[in-house]
Amino acid sequence: MRRPSHWWLRLGVVLASVGLVVGLTAGATMAKTGAAGGPAVQQKTTITFAHWNATGAELAAVKATVKAFEKANPSIAVNDISLDPYPEGMLARFAARKPPDIFYVDSNVFPDWVSQGVLEPIGDDLAKAHFSTKKFYPRLLSAFRYKGKLYGLPKDWSPLAMEVNTTALAKAKVKVPKTWAQLTAAGKALKAAGQPPMCLGVDLARILAFMYENKGAFLNSSKTKAVVNSKANLGAVTTYIGWLKSGIAQTPAQLGVSWCGEGLGKEKASIIFEGNWITDYMNTSFPSVTWKTYPMVRNKARGNLGFTVSYSISKDSKHKAQAVQMLKYLTGPAGMKIWVKTSGFLPSRSDVKPPSGRAIFLKEAPITHPWQFAPGFSKVYDTANNELQSAYEGKESISAALKNIQAAATDALNRGH
Repeated sequence: MRRPSHWWLRLGVVLASVGLVVGLTAGATMAKTGAAGGPAVQQKTTITFAHWNATGAELAAVKATVKAFEKANPSIAVNDISLDPYPEGMLARFAARKPPDIFYVDSNVFPDWVSQGVLEPIGDDLAKAHFSTKKFYPRLLSAFRYKGKLYGLPKDWSPLAMEVNTTALAKAKVKVPKTWAQLTAAGKALKAAGQPPMCLGVDLARILAFMYENKGAFLNSSKTKAVVNSKANLGAVTTYIGWLKSGIAQTPAQLGVSWCGEGLGKEKASIIFEGNWITDYMNTSFPSVTWKTYPMVRNKARGNLGFTVSYSISKDSKHKAQAVQMLKYLTGPAGMKIWVKTSGFLPSRSDVKPPSGRAIFLKEAPITHPWQFAPGFSKVYDTANNELQSAYEGKESISAALKNIQAAATDALNRGH
C-alpha cells in the first residue's frame, strides 16, 4: 500500500459530476474456434486492467503479477494501463463509456463509486468458483461491502504504526512508549535531552486513529450518523493538539519537511506515526539512520486506521468472467505472494507472509478501522482538516471545531440518502 494521497478523497466529487457512470460499456474480443473438421484454435480474450502510475517498484510488481496471471491463464491477455493522474484518467474513461474491466478502488472512494452503480457485485461469482474469502482480514473485507454485497477484494493494505529513532531515544534514556501517558513522558524527556521532537500532522488521517484509541469515532458503525462531537473525541484532539502546543511535537512544516517520514529520515523527528510505506522509503533514502517500527500507542483502547485498495470489476464489463478470473488470481495465495514479494506491500490475507520485518503492522489488523466514510464525504474531509487546523492555530476552540465537523458530516449524510 503506497502512502495515501489526498486526491483520492476528492475523486468521488469528480465522478459525481459525470452523469454517465451507469450503463458503461467496454470493448470485447470473443474466443473463436477453427473451421469445422479442423482443430479448435483458442483466441485470447483481452481484458483491460487500470491502476495508477506509482513508484518504479510498484509498477514492476504490477508487471510481474500480470505476467504470472497470463502464464497461468493462457486464454486471457491483459491490457495493462497506468493512469497518471488516476482520477482524471478514470473520469475520462467513464465519460467515454469505455471503463476498464478491472481496476483499483481506494477504500475511501468506494462509497461514492458503488453508490453510483459503477461496480459489479462479485460475491455470487466467487461462490460459484468456490473461492473462499475467509483468509482475508475481516475488517479489510468489510471496506468493500455495500448493502450486504461484496464489490471488491483488498489487494494489500497498511495500518499506522509508531516509528522511532532508536538512537535519539537511547540518548534521552527513553523507553519505547506504549500508552499516551508514556508518549507524553517520552516527548518531555526527548525535549529536555535536546533530542528531536515527535512529528505530528494536523490531519484527520492521523488524528482519527487517536480518536479511536480514546473510544471515539467519526461515524456510527452503520455509517448513518455522525458522532464526531463527543467527549471522547474532544479528549483525543485536545491531547493531540496539546502535544504540539507544548513543543514535544512539531508539524512537518515546523520541522521544514514535507511529511513526517522525511522528518524521521533527516533525523529532525524522533517519533512519528506512519504506515508500511515508510519502510522502503527509509531503507532507500536514509539507509544510515537507525530506526525501528513499534505498535501504535494506546489509551482507553487500541485503535488504528487501515488504508486499503481493492481490485474491483466494472458493472458493464463485457469480460466479467475473465475479470473475475484475474481478480481471483491476484487476490489468491499464489498471486498475492508474488505481489507482496515484488512490491513490499502488506498482504490482505492471513495465509500470505508479509515482507521481512513487517509483522508489527499485521498485528494491528484486528483493531483497524478502514479509512472510509460515506458517499460525498470528500468535502467533509476538507472541512475537518480546516477546522482542526483552525483549532490548532487557536482561531477557534476544539469544541467549536468538532461541532462544525459534526454539522458538515451530518449534512453530507442527509444529502447522500
